[in-house]
Amino acid sequence: MASLSFKPVTRGMSRFQTIGQHSYLFGLLIRLAYEQEFKKLFT
Repeated sequence: MASLSFKPVTRGMSRFQTIGQHSYLFGLLIRLAYEQEFKKLFT
């Protein structure tokens, strides 16, 4: 019974972790794009 109630929690946590990884990569891409734009503006 305890394992049954624990299963969806772990599934939700793993899904949340993958979303966090994607948003982290997305943030890195945005930061790189902004740095490129700033280099264009200031050079």
